[in-house]
Amino acid sequence: MQAGQAIHVGGLARLDLIEASVQTMYVTVWASPNVSLHMGKIENANEVWNNHVGVRLQVKPFPVKLCITEEVQSAFFHILTSFVHPI
Repeated sequence: MQAGQAIHVGGLARLDLIEASVQTMYVTVWASPNVSLHMGKIENANEVWNNHVGVRLQVKPFPVKLCITEEVQSAFFHILTSFVHPI
């Protein structure tokens, strides 16, 4: 990454490198494979953000698997009912 460049981390964040004491800076982004990354010039970054958040710059949905046993379901129901007070 060089001065004057921006990295978009999905539609979550933008990292701008305004100036640096070296010609090239190495940047590592640790993110899920479901988060899209885009690098470009800072001068175009606002336009890219405004036009592409939710389209090209997004966090892609990922499957979630839940396994709820009867014991967990019963305990959750108990917790919920203990906080509900009749009016």
